[in-house]
Amino acid sequence: MIKKLTFLTAAIFVCLGGSSQHAIAQQSDASKDPTIVLMQTGTVTTCNAVFYDTGGETGNYTANENHYLIFLPETAGSRIKVTFLEFDTENKYDKLLIYNGENPMDQLLATLSGSNIPAESFCGDNPTGALSFSFSSDASVQKAGWKATVECYTPVPNNLAAISLNTTDYATANTPKTIPFAFLNQGSQTVTGAQYTVQLQDAANNVLATANGIDLSPGQHTTIDLVWTPTTTGIINIKGVILFAEDQIPEDNATAYTTITVHPMGTHVVQIGSGAPVTSVNIPFDFYYKNSYAQAIYIAD
Repeated sequence: MIKKLTFLTAAIFVCLGGSSQHAIAQQSDASKDPTIVLMQTGTVTTCNAVFYDTGGETGNYTANENHYLIFLPETAGSRIKVTFLEFDTENKYDKLLIYNGENPMDQLLATLSGSNIPAESFCGDNPTGALSFSFSSDASVQKAGWKATVECYTPVPNNLAAISLNTTDYATANTPKTIPFAFLNQGSQTVTGAQYTVQLQDAANNVLATANGIDLSPGQHTTIDLVWTPTTTGIINIKGVILFAEDQIPEDNATAYTTITVHPMGTHVVQIGSGAPVTSVNIPFDFYYKNSYAQAIYIAD
Protein backbone atom coordinates (compact mmCIF):
# COMPACT_ATOMS: atom_id res chain seq x y z
CA MET A 1 0.00 0.00 0.00
CA ILE A 2 1.59 3.24 -1.11
CA LYS A 3 0.76 6.25 0.99
CA LYS A 4 -0.50 9.38 -0.74
CA LEU A 5 2.29 11.94 -1.15
CA THR A 6 1.74 15.44 0.18
CA PHE A 7 4.18 18.19 -0.78
CA LEU A 8 4.44 21.80 0.31
CA THR A 9 4.29 24.49 -2.38
CA ALA A 10 7.22 26.26 -0.71
CA ALA A 11 9.88 23.93 0.59
CA ILE A 12 13.64 23.76 1.05
CA PHE A 13 15.41 20.51 0.31
CA VAL A 14 18.86 19.15 -0.35
CA CYS A 15 19.79 17.87 -3.79
CA LEU A 16 22.66 16.10 -5.51
CA GLY A 17 23.40 17.52 -8.88
CA GLY A 18 24.24 20.42 -6.76
CA SER A 19 24.39 19.11 -3.22
CA SER A 20 22.38 22.13 -2.28
CA GLN A 21 19.01 23.53 -1.40
CA HIS A 22 16.13 24.46 -3.67
CA ALA A 23 12.85 26.31 -3.24
CA ILE A 24 9.28 25.68 -4.44
CA ALA A 25 8.65 21.95 -4.65
CA GLN A 26 5.50 21.01 -6.53
CA GLN A 27 3.49 18.16 -8.05
CA SER A 28 0.99 18.10 -10.89
CA ASP A 29 -2.06 17.15 -8.80
CA ALA A 30 -1.77 16.63 -5.04
CA SER A 31 -5.21 15.00 -4.94
CA LYS A 32 -4.05 12.00 -6.98
CA ASP A 33 -2.01 9.00 -5.93
CA PRO A 34 1.44 8.91 -7.56
CA THR A 35 1.98 7.04 -10.81
CA ILE A 36 3.87 3.76 -10.43
CA VAL A 37 6.91 3.62 -12.72
CA LEU A 38 9.00 0.46 -13.12
CA MET A 39 12.52 0.52 -14.53
CA GLN A 40 12.36 0.29 -18.32
CA THR A 41 13.89 1.71 -21.47
CA GLY A 42 11.99 4.83 -22.49
CA THR A 43 10.85 8.27 -21.33
CA VAL A 44 8.37 9.14 -18.57
CA THR A 45 6.95 12.64 -18.15
CA THR A 46 5.66 13.24 -14.62
CA CYS A 47 5.83 15.37 -11.49
CA ASN A 48 4.33 12.77 -9.15
CA ALA A 49 5.49 9.14 -9.25
CA VAL A 50 6.98 6.27 -7.27
CA PHE A 51 9.91 4.70 -9.10
CA TYR A 52 10.76 0.98 -8.64
CA ASP A 53 13.12 -1.53 -10.22
CA THR A 54 11.50 -4.03 -12.63
CA GLY A 55 10.33 -6.18 -9.72
CA GLY A 56 8.01 -3.48 -8.42
CA GLU A 57 7.11 -3.04 -4.78
CA THR A 58 7.50 -6.67 -3.69
CA GLY A 59 9.61 -8.50 -6.31
CA ASN A 60 13.28 -8.61 -7.26
CA TYR A 61 14.73 -7.32 -10.51
CA THR A 62 15.80 -10.01 -13.01
CA ALA A 63 19.11 -11.26 -14.40
CA ASN A 64 20.93 -9.62 -17.32
CA GLU A 65 18.91 -6.42 -17.37
CA ASN A 66 20.01 -3.38 -19.36
CA HIS A 67 17.63 -0.40 -19.28
CA TYR A 68 17.87 3.36 -19.79
CA LEU A 69 15.02 5.52 -18.44
CA ILE A 70 14.57 9.29 -18.77
CA PHE A 71 12.34 11.33 -16.43
CA LEU A 72 11.07 14.67 -17.78
CA PRO A 73 9.09 17.22 -15.74
CA GLU A 74 5.40 17.45 -16.54
CA THR A 75 5.20 21.11 -15.53
CA ALA A 76 6.86 23.59 -17.88
CA GLY A 77 9.89 25.32 -16.37
CA SER A 78 10.28 22.82 -13.53
CA ARG A 79 12.94 20.17 -12.87
CA ILE A 80 12.88 16.54 -11.74
CA LYS A 81 13.84 15.58 -8.18
CA VAL A 82 14.26 11.90 -7.20
CA THR A 83 14.61 10.74 -3.58
CA PHE A 84 15.49 7.13 -2.76
CA LEU A 85 13.63 5.49 0.13
CA GLU A 86 15.00 1.95 -0.33
CA PHE A 87 17.97 0.52 -2.22
CA ASP A 88 19.47 -2.98 -2.44
CA THR A 89 21.38 -4.44 -5.42
CA GLU A 90 24.20 -6.93 -5.78
CA ASN A 91 27.19 -4.88 -4.66
CA LYS A 92 29.72 -4.01 -7.42
CA TYR A 93 27.90 -6.02 -10.08
CA ASP A 94 24.35 -4.65 -10.42
CA LYS A 95 24.54 -0.87 -10.85
CA LEU A 96 22.20 2.08 -11.23
CA LEU A 97 23.82 5.12 -12.87
CA ILE A 98 22.21 8.55 -12.59
CA TYR A 99 22.81 11.31 -15.16
CA ASN A 100 22.04 15.02 -14.95
CA GLY A 101 20.19 15.24 -18.26
CA GLU A 102 18.74 13.01 -20.97
CA ASN A 103 21.98 11.57 -22.37
CA PRO A 104 24.63 9.23 -20.91
CA MET A 105 27.18 11.82 -22.06
CA ASP A 106 25.71 14.27 -19.53
CA GLN A 107 27.13 14.70 -16.02
CA LEU A 108 27.23 11.43 -14.04
CA LEU A 109 25.76 12.23 -10.63
CA ALA A 110 26.15 8.82 -9.00
CA THR A 111 26.78 5.10 -9.47
CA LEU A 112 24.63 3.22 -6.96
CA SER A 113 25.35 -0.39 -6.00
CA GLY A 114 24.94 -2.34 -2.77
CA SER A 115 22.61 -1.48 0.10
CA ASN A 116 23.43 2.13 0.97
CA ILE A 117 20.47 4.47 0.54
CA PRO A 118 21.60 7.87 -0.82
CA ALA A 119 21.30 10.50 1.89
CA GLU A 120 20.37 13.28 -0.54
CA SER A 121 18.00 13.69 -3.45
CA PHE A 122 19.07 13.90 -7.10
CA CYS A 123 17.97 16.89 -9.19
CA GLY A 124 17.82 17.67 -12.88
CA ASP A 125 19.89 20.85 -12.85
CA ASN A 126 19.91 21.32 -16.64
CA PRO A 127 17.83 23.22 -19.23
CA THR A 128 15.25 20.42 -19.73
CA GLY A 129 15.10 19.52 -16.01
CA ALA A 130 15.63 15.84 -16.86
CA LEU A 131 17.22 12.99 -14.91
CA SER A 132 18.24 9.71 -16.54
CA PHE A 133 18.78 6.27 -15.02
CA SER A 134 20.81 3.41 -16.50
CA PHE A 135 20.51 -0.01 -14.81
CA SER A 136 22.42 -3.20 -15.58
CA SER A 137 22.44 -6.55 -13.76
CA ASP A 138 24.52 -9.68 -14.25
CA ALA A 139 23.42 -13.31 -14.36
CA SER A 140 24.07 -14.32 -10.77
CA VAL A 141 22.32 -12.57 -7.84
CA GLN A 142 19.06 -10.61 -8.02
CA LYS A 143 17.94 -8.47 -5.09
CA ALA A 144 15.02 -6.27 -4.03
CA GLY A 145 16.15 -3.23 -6.03
CA TRP A 146 14.87 0.21 -5.06
CA LYS A 147 11.99 2.51 -4.29
CA ALA A 148 12.16 6.26 -4.94
CA THR A 149 9.81 9.22 -5.16
CA VAL A 150 9.76 11.42 -8.25
CA GLU A 151 8.56 15.02 -8.00
CA CYS A 152 9.30 18.42 -9.52
CA TYR A 153 10.59 21.75 -8.29
CA THR A 154 10.79 25.19 -9.85
CA PRO A 155 14.15 27.00 -9.57
CA VAL A 156 14.29 30.62 -8.43
CA PRO A 157 15.95 33.12 -10.81
CA ASN A 158 19.12 33.74 -8.75
CA ASN A 159 20.71 30.84 -6.89
CA LEU A 160 24.38 29.92 -6.84
CA ALA A 161 24.93 26.70 -4.89
CA ALA A 162 28.13 25.46 -3.27
CA ILE A 163 29.05 21.81 -3.89
CA SER A 164 32.42 20.94 -2.34
CA LEU A 165 36.08 21.70 -1.78
CA ASN A 166 37.96 19.13 -3.87
CA THR A 167 41.17 18.87 -1.89
CA THR A 168 43.37 16.59 0.17
CA ASP A 169 43.23 16.78 3.96
CA TYR A 170 46.77 18.06 4.52
CA ALA A 171 48.84 21.21 3.95
CA THR A 172 52.31 22.49 4.85
CA ALA A 173 52.94 25.71 6.73
CA ASN A 174 54.14 28.65 4.58
CA THR A 175 53.55 26.67 1.39
CA PRO A 176 50.75 27.74 -1.01
CA LYS A 177 47.96 25.17 -1.37
CA THR A 178 45.53 25.30 -4.30
CA ILE A 179 41.99 24.27 -3.32
CA PRO A 180 39.41 23.83 -6.12
CA PHE A 181 35.95 25.08 -5.08
CA ALA A 182 33.10 23.42 -7.02
CA PHE A 183 29.69 25.11 -7.32
CA LEU A 184 26.92 25.67 -9.86
CA ASN A 185 24.20 28.01 -11.00
CA GLN A 186 20.93 26.43 -9.87
CA GLY A 187 18.89 29.47 -10.76
CA SER A 188 16.95 30.09 -13.95
CA GLN A 189 18.98 33.15 -14.99
CA THR A 190 22.57 33.70 -16.08
CA VAL A 191 24.86 35.12 -13.39
CA THR A 192 27.87 37.19 -14.45
CA GLY A 193 31.27 36.96 -12.80
CA ALA A 194 30.99 40.59 -11.71
CA GLN A 195 27.99 39.74 -9.51
CA TYR A 196 29.81 37.50 -7.03
CA THR A 197 33.10 36.37 -5.53
CA VAL A 198 34.15 33.15 -3.80
CA GLN A 199 36.13 32.77 -0.59
CA LEU A 200 37.89 30.20 1.55
CA GLN A 201 36.97 30.69 5.20
CA ASP A 202 37.77 29.01 8.53
CA ALA A 203 35.23 28.03 11.20
CA ALA A 204 35.32 31.56 12.63
CA ASN A 205 34.52 32.99 9.16
CA ASN A 206 38.00 34.46 8.79
CA VAL A 207 38.84 34.89 5.10
CA LEU A 208 41.78 32.71 4.00
CA ALA A 209 41.59 33.27 0.24
CA THR A 210 39.41 35.11 -2.31
CA ALA A 211 38.81 34.76 -6.07
CA ASN A 212 36.63 36.51 -8.65
CA GLY A 213 33.61 34.83 -10.17
CA ILE A 214 33.02 33.78 -13.78
CA ASP A 215 29.87 33.95 -15.93
CA LEU A 216 27.53 30.99 -15.32
CA SER A 217 24.49 30.03 -17.39
CA PRO A 218 21.55 28.21 -15.74
CA GLY A 219 22.55 24.68 -14.69
CA GLN A 220 26.24 25.25 -15.38
CA HIS A 221 28.84 23.70 -13.03
CA THR A 222 32.27 25.21 -12.52
CA THR A 223 35.36 25.05 -10.31
CA ILE A 224 37.43 28.05 -9.17
CA ASP A 225 40.83 27.61 -7.55
CA LEU A 226 41.41 29.24 -4.16
CA VAL A 227 45.08 29.60 -3.21
CA TRP A 228 45.75 29.53 0.55
CA THR A 229 49.07 29.75 2.37
CA PRO A 230 48.66 28.48 5.95
CA THR A 231 50.96 30.06 8.54
CA THR A 232 50.09 28.00 11.63
CA THR A 233 50.47 24.25 12.13
CA GLY A 234 47.68 22.07 13.52
CA ILE A 235 44.07 21.23 12.67
CA ILE A 236 41.83 23.72 10.86
CA ASN A 237 38.32 23.43 9.45
CA ILE A 238 37.75 25.27 6.17
CA LYS A 239 34.78 25.89 3.88
CA GLY A 240 34.08 27.40 0.47
CA VAL A 241 31.70 30.37 0.48
CA ILE A 242 29.93 32.21 -2.36
CA LEU A 243 29.32 35.94 -1.81
CA PHE A 244 26.36 36.79 -4.06
CA ALA A 245 24.20 39.67 -2.82
CA GLU A 246 21.28 38.84 -5.15
CA ASP A 247 21.14 35.14 -4.20
CA GLN A 248 17.56 34.18 -3.29
CA ILE A 249 18.63 31.06 -1.36
CA PRO A 250 21.74 32.08 0.60
CA GLU A 251 21.45 28.98 2.81
CA ASP A 252 23.26 26.90 0.16
CA ASN A 253 26.16 29.27 -0.46
CA ALA A 254 28.71 27.42 1.71
CA THR A 255 30.19 23.92 1.53
CA ALA A 256 30.44 21.53 4.44
CA TYR A 257 33.63 21.89 6.46
CA THR A 258 36.79 20.11 5.33
CA THR A 259 39.29 19.30 8.08
CA ILE A 260 42.89 20.06 7.14
CA THR A 261 46.04 19.09 9.05
CA VAL A 262 48.75 21.71 8.55
CA HIS A 263 52.20 20.15 8.95
CA PRO A 264 55.40 22.01 9.89
CA MET A 265 57.33 23.82 7.16
CA GLY A 266 59.68 21.46 5.31
CA THR A 267 57.46 18.41 5.81
CA HIS A 268 56.79 16.32 2.70
CA VAL A 269 53.32 14.72 2.69
CA VAL A 270 52.28 12.19 0.04
CA GLN A 271 48.84 10.60 -0.42
CA ILE A 272 48.63 7.33 -2.34
CA GLY A 273 45.19 6.71 -3.81
CA SER A 274 41.98 8.69 -3.41
CA GLY A 275 41.62 8.11 0.32
CA ALA A 276 38.27 6.35 -0.16
CA PRO A 277 37.59 3.25 2.03
CA VAL A 278 38.33 -0.06 0.32
CA THR A 279 36.59 -3.26 1.43
CA SER A 280 36.68 -6.94 0.44
CA VAL A 281 40.05 -6.66 -1.32
CA ASN A 282 43.64 -6.92 -0.11
CA ILE A 283 44.78 -3.39 -0.89
CA PRO A 284 47.28 -1.74 -0.80
CA PHE A 285 49.46 -4.72 0.27
CA ASP A 286 48.77 -8.42 -0.15
CA PHE A 287 51.50 -10.77 1.09
CA TYR A 288 49.51 -13.94 0.50
CA TYR A 289 51.27 -16.94 -1.09
CA LYS A 290 53.44 -15.86 -4.06
CA ASN A 291 52.17 -12.26 -3.92
CA SER A 292 54.40 -9.26 -3.32
CA TYR A 293 54.25 -5.52 -3.91
CA ALA A 294 56.62 -2.58 -3.46
CA GLN A 295 56.32 1.18 -3.86
CA ALA A 296 59.24 3.62 -3.99
CA ILE A 297 58.61 7.29 -3.25
CA TYR A 298 61.22 9.94 -4.10
CA ILE A 299 61.34 13.59 -3.05
CA ALA A 300 61.75 15.96 -6.00
CA ASP A 301 65.06 17.41 -4.74
